[in-house]
Amino acid sequence: MSDKEKIKRVLFMLRLFLIVILTLWLLVFVVHKILTASEKKKLAAEGFYNPVSVGDYDLNVYLYGNENGKHTIVGLSGMGVNTYSVNLKAVTDRFASENRIAVVDRAGYGMSDSTNVPQTVEQVVEDYRTALKNAGCEAPYILLPHSLGNMFATYWQSVYPDEVEGMLILEGTLPDGDATPFDDMFNPSSHELLLTAVCNTGLQRVFHDAIKGEMSWRNLTMHQQELAQAMEMHSTYTFAQHSESELFNENQRTVWNTIQKTDIPKIYVTCQPDSTDEVIEYLEYRNETYRWAGKEPPYDLSDTNMIDRLTDNFVESNVSLNLSISNYMYAIGSCTVKHVAGIHNIYKQKPNEIAALLAELIETIDQ
Repeated sequence: MSDKEKIKRVLFMLRLFLIVILTLWLLVFVVHKILTASEKKKLAAEGFYNPVSVGDYDLNVYLYGNENGKHTIVGLSGMGVNTYSVNLKAVTDRFASENRIAVVDRAGYGMSDSTNVPQTVEQVVEDYRTALKNAGCEAPYILLPHSLGNMFATYWQSVYPDEVEGMLILEGTLPDGDATPFDDMFNPSSHELLLTAVCNTGLQRVFHDAIKGEMSWRNLTMHQQELAQAMEMHSTYTFAQHSESELFNENQRTVWNTIQKTDIPKIYVTCQPDSTDEVIEYLEYRNETYRWAGKEPPYDLSDTNMIDRLTDNFVESNVSLNLSISNYMYAIGSCTVKHVAGIHNIYKQKPNEIAALLAELIETIDQ
């Protein structure tokens, strides 16, 4: 066989390989669309899929509880959390008989549509407000933000204080007037944008574990886990989430520059361990989560040096964190701090404690 024939053969094999890959990718895309349609029907039948127009796209508003209740409790998820509506039920279910519960998936989250509209804090809050109004939920609201959700809640209560009657902030992200676009912590790379494009075709269904990593759904029933899985498949690495990451520091500055002190009652919940006992409890919970997922627990609780080192790190970190929280409390007004030691997604680990704080907040509002 001549060199020319060998080259032709190699090129033929490469073309064949490319055709096979593209065919499989197209098959994955078609299957993804079919499964997504089926999952939407299933979630809609159980009330978890309720698309509401906010203009050029729809946001999903999960509504349940007493339509004529005393208060409307609104859940605002943290960054990358697509299953807030399911996971938060362990906290909010006990309030449903006397209150209305609404969990809004912002653009690109949960069962909401994604969008190319830049996810500035102004845009996100307007989307939240429009979705709730179009879903028939009138203000005022008790906001229940977790992590990044606090950026939007803080802006909301500052710009539209008449629409907010209370806030229970679960280890919320704190606004920072000095945040710069060059902060490495939130500087999405090109490979993350590539992941976003890839996941838009449905490949997350094939490489789900590799993309998403560890998940803690152990507080959910098997049926709830199926619902949560469907939400994850719908919104793994969306363009709206990518925009949110790109604009993180800009949004921090915007929130800090617009923050207003109000008399709206607020409770800020800190979760980071602050003692040896709390660190051990934290590690035990993490180990149990790995066991639940069928993985080897990563922490050796007999290693006292490791525990002491982690305790020192947490205690040292809490010094600067508590200072930042104090500055935030002063700026926002009428805010108290409660410590519930545990994982960042504390509503999963200690729903009873969070529910008790929500009841305390509601009692304060009603006085």
